[in-house]
Amino acid sequence: MEIKTRQDGDTTLMKISGCLDTAAATEFGEALAAVNGKELTIDFSDLDFIASSGIRLLVTANKRAQAEGRRLVLTGMNEVVADVFDVTGLKEVFEIR
Repeated sequence: MEIKTRQDGDTTLMKISGCLDTAAATEFGEALAAVNGKELTIDFSDLDFIASSGIRLLVTANKRAQAEGRRLVLTGMNEVVADVFDVTGLKEVFEIR
């Protein structure tokens, strides 16, 4: 997995590529914890797979963002990743573009 992050004003843009599996979860969690600003947009267009550990980190980050009055936006999901969010009912929880 590779994570690229850049700041654009009050928005943090994060692009994830490869596989967000259990082995990569620690790195992803650290990247999420380092985010500041009013909005975090995560681009999944190059993400091939997401494991439950990655989903758990996203749910936690979304709850934290909501509690702090910030936004978490997910973009660029391919069919495989989108299906995970659909089957789990999480597409109703997250802002997905």
